[in-house]
Amino acid sequence: LLSLACCFLSERGAFHRMSGVALEDILAAETVASPFKPVWWLSLDPASSAVVLAIRGTFSMSDVLSDALARQVQEGEHVVHEGVLAS
Repeated sequence: LLSLACCFLSERGAFHRMSGVALEDILAAETVASPFKPVWWLSLDPASSAVVLAIRGTFSMSDVLSDALARQVQEGEHVVHEGVLAS
């Protein structure tokens, strides 16, 4: 329980502890969800020299609303989740 308590001190700290991504490799984040605006993290992966976008799945009531109302939409040559496109 004590180890979980430190994760709640900051969203950044929680993401770091749960994902293993180094704090200095976290580039940007949106940590407050709203309908069609999911929580996301942008970070570097030094091992592969890649930029990684991580989008959190359904967690809050706002996420449930987005899931219930979202549909798939055409974006260029791709079909994407409307909520992901809106974010």
